Amino acid sequence: MKVSQCYIASFGLITSIGANAKMNQASFRAGINRYALSDYRLKNFNPVSLALIPEKALPELTVNLPAYFQTSMRYSRIILAAELALKELFSQGEWTIEKNMPIFQACPEFILQSDEEFNELLIDYVIEQTRISEFIELNTSGSLLSGRSGVLNAIEHTFQYFEDTNADFALVGGSDSFDDPMVLNLLDNAGRLNGENVANGFTPGDGAGYLLLTRQKKYAMNFHGRHVYFLKPAIGYEEGHLLSEHSYQGDGLADCFNQLFLQNPTIKVNAIYSSMNGENYWAKEYGVAITRNHQHFSEAYVHKHPADCYGDIGAASGAALMILSAFNLVNKRQDETNLIYCSSDRGHRCSILMKTEVV
Repeated sequence: MKVSQCYIASFGLITSIGANAKMNQASFRAGINRYALSDYRLKNFNPVSLALIPEKALPELTVNLPAYFQTSMRYSRIILAAELALKELFSQGEWTIEKNMPIFQACPEFILQSDEEFNELLIDYVIEQTRISEFIELNTSGSLLSGRSGVLNAIEHTFQYFEDTNADFALVGGSDSFDDPMVLNLLDNAGRLNGENVANGFTPGDGAGYLLLTRQKKYAMNFHGRHVYFLKPAIGYEEGHLLSEHSYQGDGLADCFNQLFLQNPTIKVNAIYSSMNGENYWAKEYGVAITRNHQHFSEAYVHKHPADCYGDIGAASGAALMILSAFNLVNKRQDETNLIYCSSDRGHRCSILMKTEVV
């Protein structure tokens, strides 16, 4: 059966600016920034600016990680942040928890050689740490390895899953961290870290966000008398991506937007929520995409990029943007449309349209 839209049944979010979704929304609306100088040093000996979840906020790790995954806190933080976000998700919502639902997990993009093995095991680690194995059907679950765009890519899989089955729920989300000296060293050598002598670097963060999605309106979360729903996402790919030797053409995000509007030709966008993190590359592709699709945006549209507050949170970006966008829409109390998009270092692009309706 064809599924044209899905609803949010519950969610959970943790970043450096908030221990739960509502705290994140309040901090973001207030413009609170959690960038802080760390003990890590750039090659010019200046301290690295990071936006990390306070260590005291993280629970104890109960998963037995191999020794080579414990050389830094990065992998542990990815698992622990996921636990906190999922605990929030399972603690709220007007639904009966369905057993045997899939989890579509967005994983960090490969930076270190060990990331590949870790990503293969991340779903297992998250399920074990969070103790949710009784609710998850591993045979229908999957990992998305595209970093920032991973959660939105996972939503595409969710639409297909709902169309192929009679299931009512699916769990999607992502967790990520840059808290690792080798990761930061590689980013520093590439001139990508925010610092005194870097004009267009970004501030690494960490966080986790998860969404419980449903195709049934009756299970949708009640946001003060409104339901939040979203349409099928559009997928794109940029050949001239940030790590590619190909020249940048600007086609990836622009074509992704165009595909989205071909599916929804009458919609006008009122707000954009994006994964832009302060690097000039992302501003350039955004400009191209808007120029080529300008007729689909209202004259007074706004562009929000929350990484200005919580840093770049990698694979958690899509869920965080969806949750913050949902709060924005229900606070408007009127019929508006938000566009959420995420762009990954290695070329993956994904965008989605979000709206609300009266309960």
